Parts: sequence; C-alpha cells; structure tokens
Amino acid sequence: MAQISFFDLSSSVPAELLNVEPKDVSDNKIVYKTDDKILIIHREKDTLLGCADEEERKMNNDFCSAFASTREFYDKLYTFTPDDLKRNDNKLTGNKWIVHRKGFVFENVENINRYLGKDFVAYESNYKTGGKLTKDMVLILDKTYPYYFTFSTNICRDQFFKGILESLQY
Repeated sequence: MAQISFFDLSSSVPAELLNVEPKDVSDNKIVYKTDDKILIIHREKDTLLGCADEEERKMNNDFCSAFASTREFYDKLYTFTPDDLKRNDNKLTGNKWIVHRKGFVFENVENINRYLGKDFVAYESNYKTGGKLTKDMVLILDKTYPYYFTFSTNICRDQFFKGILESLQY
C-alpha cells in the first residue's frame, strides 16, 4: 500500500495504482498523477452551496430552505426519491428542487454509494461518459468542519474510495 497525504489527513491506496508524490499542490488542491492514472483532491470551504451568502439565500430561498448543512443537502440528493416528496414533512419546494436536480447531477452515473462512519459521511458517484469511467466522492468529516473534501479519479477499481475511507487517519 502507498500512503497519500492531504490537508492534515492521510490514507492508503494500492501501491500499484498510485505510488507517487503529489504533482500539483496548492492551499486547496492536491493532484496525484502517474502516466495514466490521476487522483485530484479538493478542500472546499462549506458555504452551503452558496446559500450561506445572505443575498444568494434570498434569491434562491426555495432551494436554500431545504437544507441547513451541506451534509443534509447531500443526504437528500443521494437518498430522496419522488415518493419521499409525497410525505407531508417533505413537501418543501426546496426538497422538490433537490429531487429535480438529481436528473442533472446523476446524468451518466452508473451507480452511487453512501458510506457512513462514526464521524464522517461520504457520497460516491461512478460516471460513464464516452466509454470512460470516472469516480467522484464527497467526504464530510465532523473534525474538519467548515471544510469538506471532493475526490475525482479515473482509477476505476471497485472499492477504491471505500479503501481510502477505511484507512483514513486524522
């Protein structure tokens, strides 16, 4: 296994997939790259998808009223169905926007996974476009709030992100 480090965290990946030093490092982005494999990790400041800004919140009140945290937004995005909107407690217009947005967000997605740990939640999407498969993951850790992380890779091995989560050190 090879260790990767990112923003005061570390994890392991199979050495044959990504046994390299980061190629591009900035305050909020780290890129691990070999000849044909890439892993990009971004650190994102939680702005509630723009809804933390008072003016944005006013202009998008229906959407912004549907969630109080980025984690709640992603939980709804990954788990809500149109049937959930029929329940009285879910009839907010913003919840309808989230379900509607699924069509855009999950276009070309072959499968999704949600991983729930003791102090984190992660959301994985596997995309197929033009015959190529890519994977994305959003990782929200209680310890790193107000930051969360997004991962993108063309390493399409099953359980790749799950392996990162299982070996996560912080």
